[in-house]
Amino acid sequence: MVTKGGDVVLRQLSHLLQSYCPEQGVVGRYGGEEFVLLLPDVPLRQAERLGERIRSACADQHFVYKEYSVFHVTLSLGAASSDQASTVFETVQKADLALYEAKQTGRNRVVCYRDPLL
Repeated sequence: MVTKGGDVVLRQLSHLLQSYCPEQGVVGRYGGEEFVLLLPDVPLRQAERLGERIRSACADQHFVYKEYSVFHVTLSLGAASSDQASTVFETVQKADLALYEAKQTGRNRVVCYRDPLL
């Protein structure tokens, strides 16, 4: 099996995310280059601070492929609270909306979901 540089970076990123995930949290690949970090009983502001620490650590990380290629990776993160939704699926959808806002407003940032009606 041929391993591509992007696959190697995704595995390294997964390890980085897991190293920052609290014991009660869960990290999973959501699709493509997207990951989800579920943090039960963690308030949105605390999740935002954790997201910022992860974003910063990722920006400082040297992702290595074949011992000679170094990648620098940035992260855009979206966060939402279960208080803003009635199901886990809906919470993830709202975090995904916040993620797209982060990407559209410059990337390499953490954005919390804000209800547009409030």
